[in-house]
Amino acid sequence: MKDFREKYGDFMTPILADQDWWNQHVNNPVRNLINDAYANGVDLLRTPQGRSMVSNLIASMPYGDMAKVRLSAENAREYQKARRELEAKGLFNPAMAKYDGPDMATYATVGENGQGVWDKMSPTPF
Repeated sequence: MKDFREKYGDFMTPILADQDWWNQHVNNPVRNLINDAYANGVDLLRTPQGRSMVSNLIASMPYGDMAKVRLSAENAREYQKARRELEAKGLFNPAMAKYDGPDMATYATVGENGQGVWDKMSPTPF
């Protein structure tokens, strides 16, 4: 559980829908498991029932979607870095950016409206 939290617990992305998805499908189930176990007096580490609950939770995580969201986050950070560099050079026009592909504010990697991994690495210089 500690390894799982270290690897997946501290996740941030510039794509708002992906952050919401991550909180709903990764952070909340872990938090709910811990809260439910303590509310019912189950020790997650010392009892077979607790260890089983942790094992089931970890096994049921959507690892494929989690990998897509993490890759999208890396790509989106690269995009933001490239955008800042273009802004510093005066080569970025926010009014024209809407014609340059998807926008992070409306993009979703996974879920009902999932568009796949964010693959826009740099805005077009104007």
